Amino acid sequence: MVHKADLNAKQAFIGESRLYFYAVRLLAERLSWYCRDSFCAADAGDGSVDLVFSNRGGLDYTALRDYLDRLDQNRGKYAYSAAHNVIRPTQVETYSPGRRMGLQLADAVASSYFFAVEPSAYGLTEEGYAHLVLPRAYRHNGKLWGYGVKIVPKETDERRQKGELLAGWSE
Repeated sequence: MVHKADLNAKQAFIGESRLYFYAVRLLAERLSWYCRDSFCAADAGDGSVDLVFSNRGGLDYTALRDYLDRLDQNRGKYAYSAAHNVIRPTQVETYSPGRRMGLQLADAVASSYFFAVEPSAYGLTEEGYAHLVLPRAYRHNGKLWGYGVKIVPKETDERRQKGELLAGWSE
């Protein structure tokens, strides 16, 4: 989750799709860890991911693939920690909304988290839907925060840790 209002270094994300690309990076890292931790030798395939996105108008997916490739090729420089050979830029695909059922599921999960943290016009949040999907979130060695649910920037996550945000959520 990226809480834009709390970003102190907004200028770092000025430019075409930089914040979106950064969020994809965080997602790719966590997705790769999940796949690495869950892969079984008896599974079909090689353990890599077909990373499927809903087509967003104006987003350059070739640039996104290049970005993921640059991260992978310069892991030390960018502190990119995706599991090796799980996220492959050549396996990034896009589809129009409604063309892949999994995209609708991803939208439902994202919406459930959004409404859990974003106050309505009346200042209320709705955490019920997020609580329904939270048990399915990835946990690394039992740890949810930072793995299955990552909150950016750190100031927003600190608010969560103090109980000011998502107070009822647990590991």
